[in-house]
Amino acid sequence: MPINEIFRMIEFHKGALMAKYIFITGGVVSSLGKGVAAAGCGTLLQSRGYTVHARKFDPYLNIDPGTMSPFQHGEVYVTNDGYETDLDLGYYERFLGAQLSRNDSVSGGRIYWDVLNAERRGDYLGATVQMIPHVSNKIKEYISAPTNTDFVVCEIGGTVGDIEGKIFLESIRQFANDVGRHNVMFIHLTLAPYLEKSGELKTKPTQMSARELLENGIQADMLIVRTPRMLTASERDKIGMFCNLPAKSVISGIDVDNIYKIPLAYEAQHVFDIIADHFDLPHARGDMTRFERIERYLSTDLPTVNIGVVGKYFNVPDAYKSLNDALFHAGIQNNVHVNIHKLDAENFTPDACRDIDGILVAGGFGARGVDGKIAAAGENGQFRTPRHIINMMVQLMKPTLKDRILDPAMGSAGFLLESSTYISTHYAKELMKAENAKYYKSGMFSGFDTDQSMLRIGAMNMMLHGVEDPNITYQDSLSGDNN
Repeated sequence: MPINEIFRMIEFHKGALMAKYIFITGGVVSSLGKGVAAAGCGTLLQSRGYTVHARKFDPYLNIDPGTMSPFQHGEVYVTNDGYETDLDLGYYERFLGAQLSRNDSVSGGRIYWDVLNAERRGDYLGATVQMIPHVSNKIKEYISAPTNTDFVVCEIGGTVGDIEGKIFLESIRQFANDVGRHNVMFIHLTLAPYLEKSGELKTKPTQMSARELLENGIQADMLIVRTPRMLTASERDKIGMFCNLPAKSVISGIDVDNIYKIPLAYEAQHVFDIIADHFDLPHARGDMTRFERIERYLSTDLPTVNIGVVGKYFNVPDAYKSLNDALFHAGIQNNVHVNIHKLDAENFTPDACRDIDGILVAGGFGARGVDGKIAAAGENGQFRTPRHIINMMVQLMKPTLKDRILDPAMGSAGFLLESSTYISTHYAKELMKAENAKYYKSGMFSGFDTDQSMLRIGAMNMMLHGVEDPNITYQDSLSGDNN
């Protein structure tokens, strides 16, 4: 790297009093892949040695995605701090290796909740609370929360033109003026549909989307155009002319058979160079080794492992996105291809596992499909029962202080522990009575197993959870000798 470019990079890190911001917006239709585009751009920056943080802003009025139906919104991604967030945070963490938190998934409902609570506390000192400045300032507050990184990539959910999204577009317009336009880049994701009957690629939807974004005061610095094939030079020139940006800043967002090829597709189209020019950074070659390894893995003939995923939302492609990706990454790590079999929990039979090497029982809402999930968790103990299934079983059972709770194949006492937690949480006042406390500590819980080590571990776990004298006994629950 030339010495002048090295000095430019040093000055960028040394003189930057704040992070640079990249905002990803979308137009024409939803589900164009803004989350993957945001993660892909962040990856290009990381590959040049810059540190990157990512955030998602969703205009919908739910406080968070935790109670939203998987049929409408796909999976809920849970961050390390236990917050239920948008599934795009999963893309960010998997692509960037970042550890995100509750402040990186912000909905319109959460913004309004914060503003109205502040008004009730008197924080605004009697002022008339309005969309501008109070709501827009709250959005900017979340955008600018400290990250100690060089870049913050912010995805704005929804589609340009959505009513609930207008205040978010207004907020990022204001933010660019607040921190300086040279510190902010706007990337707009659009669609150029191909009409088979006429054999034409139509750029008009992209033109109209960029124009509508401009009506909100935002000029796109780069367009990523979703298209089934690479845009021709004349198509890029046309889009650039009508959307008021150089043709080199019009990128083909072509369809790929695996999302982990997208950073390589962006690299081939010099997306980093466009970002670098905008922020006055030196051009540099990126280290794309991670994604090149994945590309080689996908094209290599390897042994196959068959994994059954037991669930009930398979008609929604994104409902089990993180689970599927976890299995995909496990395959890369172990040099095998993973063949995922979708097993419907409502119609599950043990025969479905005949050619399966392993089972993953997925979570879900409500009692529908519970029987299938419990059956899939193991017949004669060949599969360990997942923790969330144990929790679901206890929630459905709703044990009371009058019950005696028995696990005939207790292992490390997971079911008994979950039951004791349920009892102690729901009957805290009743347990203050001496007779109830005595029964809880020494008469309520029994467990059997044939593994002496598990018996000791299970008994210790119960004691640590306040059950001082559980009935933990060596017994083969499947033996015909039992009475």
